[in-house]
Amino acid sequence: MDDQASISLLHPPIASKLGIKKKHLLPITLATQTIEGTAKSQPCALVDGISVKSLDGTNQITLPPTHIYKNFTQALEEVPDRHEVENIPGLEHLAKYFPVKQKWPIIILIGRNCLSAHAQEQTVFSLNKKQMATKTPFGWALIGENHSYPQNDHNTSRGGYNVVLSAD
Repeated sequence: MDDQASISLLHPPIASKLGIKKKHLLPITLATQTIEGTAKSQPCALVDGISVKSLDGTNQITLPPTHIYKNFTQALEEVPDRHEVENIPGLEHLAKYFPVKQKWPIIILIGRNCLSAHAQEQTVFSLNKKQMATKTPFGWALIGENHSYPQNDHNTSRGGYNVVLSAD
């Protein structure tokens, strides 16, 4: 889940592996926008009807129209795992709901356009209030400061959320 994305994105090789036929793709263009500005429009495709399940298989959500766009930057180091959660005072009891990190590729970003995936059913704050664990329909997610991610020399924390889907 990516709360910084306003749309949901599917990694192009995964669309092929899912067997999505060209006739089900709507060719469009997309210009990404970040704090650094708006990028030039690039061709992409829109597909409707993709469903995703929670890791434990108990919840399934059909995504809104999803963009098949470029290869994703693999930023797995930003995704927290069980060991990181074990070391966060006030959240350590939730570590069992987070997977042990493996070299998983990032294949889909579920953006804010899929509100049901981002629903927060329960929240627990760390003792220092810099992280929050939240239970979503896909399992537990960790949001907030990421201490395992390398910091810059100016001792500022990087912005944004760190979210990993987990089984409950």
